[in-house]
Amino acid sequence: AVAALAKHPSIVQIFEFNAFEGRNYFVLEFVGSSASMLLRVHPKGLPIDQATSIIIDSAEGLHYAHRQEIIHRDVKPANILLEIDGARAKLADFGVAKFFDPVSGAGNDGPGGSPAYMAPEVVAGASGDPRSDLFSLGVTFYELLCGTLPFPGRTADEVMQSISANRHIPIRDRNPKVPDPLIEIIEQTLAPDAEQRIQTADAFAAAVRGAMHSPKDPLAPLRDTTTTDQVAKAKVRAYKAAEDAKHAGAEKLANAALNEGVAAFRDGEAHERLRQFGPAVTRYNAARTKLNAAEQIAGQLMAEIRFLKSAQNNMLIAKKEAEAHDAARLAANEFALAAREEQAARQTPAISDATLRYAKARELFKTATAAARKHAEVSLAEPRRLTLEARKTAPPKARKNSPTKR
Repeated sequence: AVAALAKHPSIVQIFEFNAFEGRNYFVLEFVGSSASMLLRVHPKGLPIDQATSIIIDSAEGLHYAHRQEIIHRDVKPANILLEIDGARAKLADFGVAKFFDPVSGAGNDGPGGSPAYMAPEVVAGASGDPRSDLFSLGVTFYELLCGTLPFPGRTADEVMQSISANRHIPIRDRNPKVPDPLIEIIEQTLAPDAEQRIQTADAFAAAVRGAMHSPKDPLAPLRDTTTTDQVAKAKVRAYKAAEDAKHAGAEKLANAALNEGVAAFRDGEAHERLRQFGPAVTRYNAARTKLNAAEQIAGQLMAEIRFLKSAQNNMLIAKKEAEAHDAARLAANEFALAAREEQAARQTPAISDATLRYAKARELFKTATAAARKHAEVSLAEPRRLTLEARKTAPPKARKNSPTKR
């Protein structure tokens, strides 16, 4: 189907369509960003003017495709690309596109697309028609304005059940700033009955333009005095902070903090690709701060682990000394108390608490050793006394007679 699409300013240009070693391929123009990337840096929704401009461009691209008797079948933010200067949005990824019969309105194949953006008739198993694309565009419009999808669900099946039952969250609950005329357009586009929707893409674009009370203007590039050199320096500092954090063991010891820093770094990259250099520097600096914090957390935990190992080794030395003095027999109570403290230390999850317990176990083993020594000394005292007494009371040895002088 993509081979039937000629050049249109709102459709990614196809330079070549061919086959190589039995596999089809096509070569497309490079477009620097996407609507999904914009949502990443605007998680609560895009500015209304920006969202409507993207949707109007997309509707114009759909209108052209529908005139060529092609339905896209996978309209969503990830498949709406944006020129790097923000001048125009372009539909992309016609990988599941199909021809449709303009008389019957039916497609020539089974359902396709992404579950969260499917029209109810597509969820039900139909291949869809141009109005199914408009339903997907309505879902996309909702998402661009609110930062979230209209139909709730934790899984794809739950989302499709919500679509089938027409259970979508009112846009006013998500973004009260959306004008009423735009809400009416989106509500009509999300109608479960295709006959109740806006019927054509060009009518959809005209309705959105009319709701904004102005002709379509291209997205103006963001004015920004931040230089690319400033962006590069901020990015390098953030990257170095990430490397330092990983070297400190943050991947295991401070994974949550590390992930926050990495997410901020990726936001910076998204802004940079959109040529929003000021926000890019802000996010790179935020990433650096979060990554430095991850490094500090990892370093602190590593120091605590070293203290724990030292306390454990010292305890083991004291335990061996106690065993060498037979403390388990000669000072059974003291040795048992130390052994219980050792066992408690091994079962303590908190590093600092376990360290204190090992230190306490060490002192208890030393106490057991001292008690064993004392018991041994007491046990040997009586035999020593008796030996000394026996020596004192024993008769003196007979003197040998001196030889008689002759």
